[in-house]
Amino acid sequence: MPLVSILVFCLLAMLLGVLVGTLTGLIPGVHVNTAAFLFVSLISSLLSANPLLLTPAITFIMSAAITHTFVDFIPSIFVGAPDESTCLSVLPGHRLTLRGHGYVALVYSALSGLFGSLFAVLFLPLLFSFGNEVYNTVKSFIPYILISVIFLLLLGERKKVSAVIIILLSCFLGIVVLSLPMTSGDALAAMLTGLFGLSTIIMSIHTTPSIERQKLTFKINWKDIATNSLLGSIAGILSGLLPGITPTQSSIVLAQLKRRMSERSFITMLGSANTVHAFIAVMSLFIILRPRSGVAIALQSLGMGKSLIPLLILCTVVSASLATAITIVAGRRFASNLVEINYRKLSIIILLFLIVLTFIQASLLGVFIMLTSCLLGILAYRMAVKKSLLMAALIFPIILNYLV
Repeated sequence: MPLVSILVFCLLAMLLGVLVGTLTGLIPGVHVNTAAFLFVSLISSLLSANPLLLTPAITFIMSAAITHTFVDFIPSIFVGAPDESTCLSVLPGHRLTLRGHGYVALVYSALSGLFGSLFAVLFLPLLFSFGNEVYNTVKSFIPYILISVIFLLLLGERKKVSAVIIILLSCFLGIVVLSLPMTSGDALAAMLTGLFGLSTIIMSIHTTPSIERQKLTFKINWKDIATNSLLGSIAGILSGLLPGITPTQSSIVLAQLKRRMSERSFITMLGSANTVHAFIAVMSLFIILRPRSGVAIALQSLGMGKSLIPLLILCTVVSASLATAITIVAGRRFASNLVEINYRKLSIIILLFLIVLTFIQASLLGVFIMLTSCLLGILAYRMAVKKSLLMAALIFPIILNYLV
């Protein structure tokens, strides 16, 4: 196949990947990992017949993965329907939306993701030089790092007794859910959707909040974006290399270290962390010789080699640029019509959609997990403690897995 044809195929694959990543990001509960594994299953037979299709295939998967990390903030911020990577943005984003600053937060998250993709590329030479050494040194301390995360969350609460109750209940929930006879991915998705998504939507329906018209014109604080993007990049690198650490967990640690972080700043940091995590989790195949995400596993199954690293870098930067524009434009369209939308009806539709989707993915057991987790999320709201404490449901089982 001529070089020009390969380049054309790669360009088309990138645009198609951006489109698919946009769709998976906009639809609550649908993860890009699902699309990646489905694509690999469909393309495998074609690759055996024509190995030159490997490059466009990798381009497609990487573009979809990067784009998803941008667009999935739209349902998270405006509707309160997250996936695992944006679950902690729900409450800050929801509050900002009610005050008319949801679109501002979305723009900051998108620009931060773009900054993060550039920071990740700049950090890459250091990671190739010292990443494996750091990984081997730090991995034995991971359970103690996670224990410190829980204590940091507790110290940040005024109502210590209520916080301890929520943490203990979350730990118990996480242990029970991950011991059930189903895949850990489905169990975690159902649990996190209930804890952060469903509970927020139900409280919105119950309280029927008044949403102010979204602020569409504003001055961007580039220093704030650059600073929080750098913090998010560090969080994304840590989660991309270290086992058991997610972007939300590493972002919690850095947020606790940086006192008085505003809601917008936290979402900005998380925007960068998610994009950098998606990139580094794939590059970990070459840095520590281990995949750190579903997308990385899918790419590994295709037989991707080191020679394609420049393609992955180019694909990441270009996809991040396109995804930034798509997120800002699509988010502006949604934000400008948000006041006219019947928010209560929209919330009910999203709620029913999440229940049906969970049933399809994880059967009645998944729905039961989601509804049970939802009750704990509502309890945290009623006890007036931060819902970040609910992350103990994800953190504690990982600690036990390391220590026991």
